[in-house]
Amino acid sequence: MTAYGTVKGELKKSIHPFDELVHAAGGIISSVNEMENYMQMFLNEGKFKEKEIVKPNSIKQMFTPVIETPKGNF
Repeated sequence: MTAYGTVKGELKKSIHPFDELVHAAGGIISSVNEMENYMQMFLNEGKFKEKEIVKPNSIKQMFTPVIETPKGNF
C-alpha cells in the first residue's frame, strides 16, 4: 500500500508510517483490494479463501447491539 498526500498543492508519495501526510482514522491505511478481502471475510462468516480467520459466532457478536437505541427516522 502506497499512500499519497498533497503538500502545497503538489501530490507527494508518503513514507508511511512515519510521514506527516498520512492521517488515517485509527491509524488504518489500506488499499481497495485489502478492504475487499476484509469484506469478503465478513460476508463469508469469518472465512477467507476457505481459511477461518474469525469464528462465525464472533462475526455475529460484532453485529449484535449491546444497547437499546430509540427507533425513528435518523
